[in-house]
Amino acid sequence: MGDETLAIEPQTAAYLAAFAAMPPRENQTIDDLRAGYKDELVRSAGAPDPAVAWRPLTVPGAAGDMAARLYVPLTADHGGPLILYVHGGGFAVGDLESHDGLARLIAGASGLKVMTIDYRRAPESPFPAARDDVLAAFRWVTQNSGALDIDPSRIVLAGESAGAAHAVASALVLRGEAVTPRAVWVMSPALDATCSGDSYRTFATGAGRTAAEFAYLWSLYAPDAAIHSSPEVSPGLADPTGLPPLYIYTSEFDPARSDGEAFADKARAAGVPVVARRRAGLIHQHPEITGVSEASRAAVVDAAREVAADLLASPSTTPDIILKPEDIDFQPFNIPGFSGDTRAAFANVDTTRAPFIALLKMAPGAVLKRHFHPRAMEAVHVTEGTMINDGEPLPAGSFLIHGPGVWHGPHVAPEGGCTLMFIQYPGVGPDDSVFID
Repeated sequence: MGDETLAIEPQTAAYLAAFAAMPPRENQTIDDLRAGYKDELVRSAGAPDPAVAWRPLTVPGAAGDMAARLYVPLTADHGGPLILYVHGGGFAVGDLESHDGLARLIAGASGLKVMTIDYRRAPESPFPAARDDVLAAFRWVTQNSGALDIDPSRIVLAGESAGAAHAVASALVLRGEAVTPRAVWVMSPALDATCSGDSYRTFATGAGRTAAEFAYLWSLYAPDAAIHSSPEVSPGLADPTGLPPLYIYTSEFDPARSDGEAFADKARAAGVPVVARRRAGLIHQHPEITGVSEASRAAVVDAAREVAADLLASPSTTPDIILKPEDIDFQPFNIPGFSGDTRAAFANVDTTRAPFIALLKMAPGAVLKRHFHPRAMEAVHVTEGTMINDGEPLPAGSFLIHGPGVWHGPHVAPEGGCTLMFIQYPGVGPDDSVFID
């Protein structure tokens, strides 16, 4: 999982010195708890990323509409992945505003769109209200992917602390549905309402959040202690078979550390792909204090980039579009620049950006291996000769069109060779990443 440092990193230690002066959560009223938590997170989150825009949304929850926010970094791809982020807060606190800074940081670091939701909280709405709101939001996103300009096959369920519990619990329910999450990403996950792991004793006090606090907050979400060992309440106790890939980032100094690490071990044994990393020197709330701890900020940025890199390297399921000369009744090119109607095949493409155009002459028998571009939509025009694409001959004048992250090829030049014109857009140059099989 990672090396133990036996010491909390210095900036976090300074934060904890001030945090220790705050009254214990279990001794506060729910209103005071919520107000204090929001104030703490807003002060500790750091400056917002100016390269990330956001807009408010209203999405249906399990028991009525919920407020939501869609964060869009300036570099986000059209039709790209989405991170559906479920904020933490011990099941009872936290909201869109408290986690605004974290959402912006994740969007900016990953380059992906991020959506947050204002799900129902305990104690007013105990289990399973929050989980059911997350399920409703996920299903709404998949049904409205076109309006959101995202790929419904590349949605990540994510969250920290209690939000991680809701993300994992939702992924467990979604197994077997027509559209499921591409991955689940959690930081400092609290997954076991019984609070019985070794770390709850090792870090019962002295690391910010206390074992008593976890037990209290779980009791707000699930007041009946008899159901705490139910896998529906405690997703860490569930059978993980059939889950999508898991990204689990635990904190070294965290009462809940054993929740995430035990679940990672169990999921790996069940055949689930797992990335599991322990953040040395950091505490449970490290995703929430990125403005006061450089190491905490680096940990969140590193995780966001790792998840994004794998998402962008995972092909979408959008099929190729093949247009042969008899299908084409328009002049496809107007050089300099590309203004052909092939762009209409992908309504979300930003047509205001100039494309990258290149000619490739292929000698007889030459093979361009199976590959894809994670960010570029591409049209291949056979300008001379015949190209064999995946066993099918495409004569001069044909088009092969595919969206971002779609495997295509191999392209083979038969006897006589061929010339191909590649048109990549929006705004993708020759240095774009190309993944080759």
